[in-house]
Amino acid sequence: MVPESILTLVGLANDVLCMQVIHRYRIAQCFRHGEIIVFDELSGRCGLNVIVLKRILRLAMTRHVFSEPKCDFVAHTAATRLLVEDERTRSFSGIICEERFPASTRVEWPVSVEALVKYGDSQSNQSGFSLANNTKYGLYDELKRWPNRLERWNHDMSAMVVQIDFHFILNSVPFCLYAPRSLFVDVGGGNGVISLCLAKQLPKFRFLVQDTALDPSSLPSTATSNGDHNTDRGAVSWQVHDFFSPQTIVADIYYFWNIFHNWPDAQCVWILRQHVPAMRPATRLIIDDFMLHEPLTVSPFEERRRRSMDVTMLVYFGSHEWTIVEWQRILGEADPRFRLEKVTTDPKQPNAILEVSLAC
Repeated sequence: MVPESILTLVGLANDVLCMQVIHRYRIAQCFRHGEIIVFDELSGRCGLNVIVLKRILRLAMTRHVFSEPKCDFVAHTAATRLLVEDERTRSFSGIICEERFPASTRVEWPVSVEALVKYGDSQSNQSGFSLANNTKYGLYDELKRWPNRLERWNHDMSAMVVQIDFHFILNSVPFCLYAPRSLFVDVGGGNGVISLCLAKQLPKFRFLVQDTALDPSSLPSTATSNGDHNTDRGAVSWQVHDFFSPQTIVADIYYFWNIFHNWPDAQCVWILRQHVPAMRPATRLIIDDFMLHEPLTVSPFEERRRRSMDVTMLVYFGSHEWTIVEWQRILGEADPRFRLEKVTTDPKQPNAILEVSLAC
């Protein structure tokens, strides 16, 4: 177990969110103790979107709140049986979800449930975060209005980059197939930490970091005025670019680190489509992102870590993490010519690397 994962408290907030949904939709009361019900039927009975229902309950199940005896079926546990049969337990759950927790958090997290009721499967500006902040903007646009909060967010994200296993990237991406001077575009790459590290190991590659708002003060001190940065054995440059706009650079590799899980499905499809005109037969999209496994296929600890991140994405962005099957669906919606060439998983972290090509 990774100490940082054990110490983090984010999962506790997500646990309460799950209980709020279970309480609000009276999910436990929708079927009898001893009955095993499919998710689709339970969705119809409680009125909650089946995709959201699966995500909420599968995280709750890591705390023994409901169980999934076989894939896509739900059953009661001893805990949820009490929600059905014991009025005191139901009352206590209601007080915690609707009185105590809102008071202790100044109603910042609880309105995530309101987002589910109001928006269902939402856009990025229709999330629990947006409602909690009483704003029409999504998380990123809202944080731009508050420099101190944006700085804190960026600091937290940079701490995540430190944990990246660069050997995993080097061993998973087919760099050896490309000729000298091939171009690696780091899409949404921020201050270029990943590209700078890779450039030291891949001196024959060129690296271009694209992001919407490049802060010169955050770039390496050796960067030149035009955004070029010479490393010991490679070169990195920067370009202001919005990945919702058509890709203007023809490259050999387009790399996306933790980009797609921050956006709802429709926007992810749009991002992918912006890169199609620039792709050639040998071009690869390299998607390095969080990966969900099918239920009951990983350890309870890993299941909980991944399900907790999935619900975190729901709260912040109205987005979610995907399984391989869901990734194939998104790629197909973006362009039926997309081909998932290879999927590489890392046993030490929840990310996977997807290698995607475009069929001629």
